[in-house]
Amino acid sequence: MGWPRLAYSTALHLLAPLLWRRLRREHGLTDPRPLRLGRIPETPPAIHMLWLHCASVGEVQAARPLIEALLERYPGHSLTVTTMTATGAERVRALAEGRQDGRLVHHFVPLDFPRAAARFVERLRPELALFFETELWPNLLHACRTRGVPVAVLNGRLSPRALRGYRRLRPLLREALGCVDWLAAKSDEDAARFAELGMAVEPHQRGGFA
Repeated sequence: MGWPRLAYSTALHLLAPLLWRRLRREHGLTDPRPLRLGRIPETPPAIHMLWLHCASVGEVQAARPLIEALLERYPGHSLTVTTMTATGAERVRALAEGRQDGRLVHHFVPLDFPRAAARFVERLRPELALFFETELWPNLLHACRTRGVPVAVLNGRLSPRALRGYRRLRPLLREALGCVDWLAAKSDEDAARFAELGMAVEPHQRGGFA
């Protein structure tokens, strides 16, 4: 593990008590630890799985056309949509309930501890990982790279303000973005900001979803 990700992971572990406290408030009576440590059912070998991560309800709503397109274009695949928030989870579950084939499922994204991230990717066994907008989790991205899972960032956006904050973490972001295989940036300006953080952006990767 490179020093930027090691320092990041150490800081995350030090902040764990605060993270668990916040998650307990959000989950109520449900114990968040199994959900947030990647302890999900293993995907059976016969099932072909795609994975889309959206942060919260707003991103889920924005990604709804993409969700429907993926399910239509890949009828032999199931689609797991992960969220960080409980409200996002409710929205995904509502979309899943409107279908009869059981191919759309929800899981909470694990906290970005190295072992939790590795466990989640190992059990999910996705053939492709899609991260919507600016959900860049270094250990999850590394787990995908380690297991040979292609990664795409869709509708990628970085505001000037976000870029100023990310510049302080440039070594960590450079390592994380090195695990991304394809970027569909929202605009040329967004693509240039990703490139400034260390991502190799090709001309065909510029311009994402509206």
